[in-house]
Amino acid sequence: MNARHWFFAVISAGCLTLSAKETVLFQSDFAKNPELKGWTDVHQKTPPGPKQYSVVTENGKTFLKTAKIYFGISHKLSRGITIDDTVKRITLSATLFQPEGSSGHPLGLALSSRMTVAADAGQAFWKLRDSGFQVQGYSHNLQTPNFLAYQVEGKQVKAMRPTAPFNLLTAREKWVTWTLVYDHEKKQIDFFNMEGQTEPYLTLYNVKLDGVMLNSVWIAAWGACYETVRVTAEVK
Repeated sequence: MNARHWFFAVISAGCLTLSAKETVLFQSDFAKNPELKGWTDVHQKTPPGPKQYSVVTENGKTFLKTAKIYFGISHKLSRGITIDDTVKRITLSATLFQPEGSSGHPLGLALSSRMTVAADAGQAFWKLRDSGFQVQGYSHNLQTPNFLAYQVEGKQVKAMRPTAPFNLLTAREKWVTWTLVYDHEKKQIDFFNMEGQTEPYLTLYNVKLDGVMLNSVWIAAWGACYETVRVTAEVK
């Protein structure tokens, strides 16, 4: 190898070490955590009430099953992450299922500045407070309840599909994977509603989350079931 080739080889190796690093901020393991330690409900109870949130095994699959109630639950991230120029992407994904009889209620995922679920209504954000981003949707082809959103100190901006179909849950009574990808460089949130999609089903542009610190992940109830919940960050 001559000096020129050696120089570029060193530069290339340096670029590899400077590339984005993925950090896992949260990873559920319901099979190993049947008591749901670390999760918090609307009553600020940790673990949450077992009558409303329980880990079950059916057809060889172990998952979290929620009651048909309005109040979701949250879990702190392994560490808070501040959205600044050191962050490339933050990804929230969940493999979920909406059983028969729960289709009238929307599913939801969120990353919030809150440490625990909001005590006013068991949601990701206290009414007119807090910061973060979320997705809400279900199988009904209605525009308003199917949306992406981000908010800063309670001020929320939403995006809905401009043309039908409006529903974000496109596979009823089947396990699907929902993924939210916040790209800080592009200032946008992409939503994928099934595994393997190459193009987002919905995108929210011009997202302004600079300086926001995310502290917890939130998931909706309304009878929804969750096999996995995962949060990762790519940092420079």
